[in-house]
Amino acid sequence: MTSSADSSPLKQPPHVDVEVDSQDYKDALLEILAVIRPKWKKDAVRFKPLAQGMINLMLTCYVSEEVDETAVVARIFATNFAGVTMSRENEFGCTKCFAELGIGPEVYCTFKNGICSAYVSGSFFTWEDISAFRDIKVGKLVAKEFAKIHCDATLKMSSKYNIGKGMDANEMIGLMLEAWPIPIANPELHEKFYKDMYTADEFRRETALFAGDVQGGFEGIKDTLCHNDPNATNFIYQEDQGRTVLIDYEMSGLGSPIRDLGTYICMSALSIKDGDVDLKKHSPEYVRTFARTYLEELKKLNGDNSPVTDQLVEKYNILIERSILVFFLFTAIFIPQFVGSSDKVDPKTMIEVTLGRLDWYKKNKDRILKQEIPRD
Repeated sequence: MTSSADSSPLKQPPHVDVEVDSQDYKDALLEILAVIRPKWKKDAVRFKPLAQGMINLMLTCYVSEEVDETAVVARIFATNFAGVTMSRENEFGCTKCFAELGIGPEVYCTFKNGICSAYVSGSFFTWEDISAFRDIKVGKLVAKEFAKIHCDATLKMSSKYNIGKGMDANEMIGLMLEAWPIPIANPELHEKFYKDMYTADEFRRETALFAGDVQGGFEGIKDTLCHNDPNATNFIYQEDQGRTVLIDYEMSGLGSPIRDLGTYICMSALSIKDGDVDLKKHSPEYVRTFARTYLEELKKLNGDNSPVTDQLVEKYNILIERSILVFFLFTAIFIPQFVGSSDKVDPKTMIEVTLGRLDWYKKNKDRILKQEIPRD
């Protein structure tokens, strides 16, 4: 990720004591850009939404006719998620850590409620079209990118930036279940969603089956630095460089790498566009190839010359399936409050996909939990 002379990142990224309103951001961002892009003329600056997630807003700031490598990406933080006040220390730390290691974009500055970084060129995946995700060629690139994030060198670097655990999923689940059932504004969708939905007590019973798995602590796998939200819109595909780049570190922190791997597999196997939750789009061979590629790259980065055995691949295959169970159960709990929160996804489709995920969970739970996890 290189930049032109005009966009070379400052060695010591400054902090600009400015707060940016996500609805009325122009003047505040211009004040920030005056610090990191002093040659830019204010009246020439353009702003283009890069992504409007469920939590944060990302904007591309540029002065050329088209967005290019001189552009700046501004991320404006939200203050809470699902009723949990969010600490941004991890996001600041992970952004700087990944930049220093060449995993993520360079950091240009921080401001009161956000961060400015380099623009990363490439193709963005979208909820509507993730067909490239299903190509094992891309899957192998993703596996190698995860290995960079999960390797020992990254974990060691995380201490430099005081990075701690990611968002506490158990706390979020507890708060949401206290308010269960969470109202959905559309009465028809509310009735459809809750018709055969678990009660709060049933959800508590189900989450108890996985104990530490809900937070990401899968058996026998040490904690590493994790992305924790590798959904389609957080990947940039650089086909010419043979690489995928993960962006958006708001959920990042220490945890189990299995959570990253499982989330990628289940998210890349479904399409919001057609409501498809058929995980058979990823054959068992796809998942095993993905896991083997990940493990081989991880061992290489960690200086481990031992072979990746079939037994180890099968262990990861089973743990990834457990992670998918946790992911589908978790999303069924938190999705009601986000129905209608994004103009990118039809609320009806969001409900149908979530119900499809929960149906998959119910049909596959016993089979997956009965599987014996191979020992190393």
